[in-house]
Amino acid sequence: MASSLLTAGEAARRLGVSPITIQRWVDAGALQARRTAGGHRRIPMSDIRKRLMALRSEAEARRLASWLKGLLTGQVGPVATLMRTARSVHGSWAGVADEVSRVVVELGDLWQAGDCSVFEEHMATEALRRAAAACAAATRRRGKAPSALLTTAPGERHTLGLSLAELVLAERGWRSVWIGEGPPVEEFPRMVDRLAADLCVVSASGLVEPKSLHSLQRSLVRSAGGSRLVLAGRARWRPSASAYRCLTFEDFDRLLVTLSEKTIIRTSLRQRG
Repeated sequence: MASSLLTAGEAARRLGVSPITIQRWVDAGALQARRTAGGHRRIPMSDIRKRLMALRSEAEARRLASWLKGLLTGQVGPVATLMRTARSVHGSWAGVADEVSRVVVELGDLWQAGDCSVFEEHMATEALRRAAAACAAATRRRGKAPSALLTTAPGERHTLGLSLAELVLAERGWRSVWIGEGPPVEEFPRMVDRLAADLCVVSASGLVEPKSLHSLQRSLVRSAGGSRLVLAGRARWRPSASAYRCLTFEDFDRLLVTLSEKTIIRTSLRQRG
């Protein structure tokens, strides 16, 4: 399949090296490469996976194999059990969410290498989403909890990250206002104003076209002025003093702690006044 062949740049990102290193390995015969009709080098995903597996520790490889086995059953129960077990290891849902993110990347690599079908990948992702929702629902919240609006960029269908964010929010005592796939850009101001959430979390993958992404970001900064804006996902959001950029769930968790502390201080000052 065409998707199982990566450019040197894509292979470099997966392996955490420079494109020049990839070219050196190919020239030395340490990494296989194919030529396109235009003469460009392409690296088989299967070879990238072999190299990644060789770099993993035995314990890491076992954990990953356990996750993939559970996910590919497509059953929510076993996946939820895996998540709760990981919670006892990491000590927080943020740590679990970051581990799950790495597992999802591996699942995608598995599909690209031709070792997993499309329906299996979709089934596994849905089981993860539903297991995360079940774990979040089982987490106790305070009576008057702050709220966070969860949505994606318009046209972005990947909402698993939002499900994991909801889990992190629940652990910190926040209530989630779930939107899922984002509405048209022109509706964002009305949505933010009407729902009046304390936090607006917008996720986008690297597949979102930069021009439309930056247009959305400008609209969000304007409309979420009264709220706090979090830009999440792998998209290339522009640096902004008017928004928080969270690259990991641990980042997001630390932000929630900071925001909660600021809220407590503001409340205390109002009561003293």
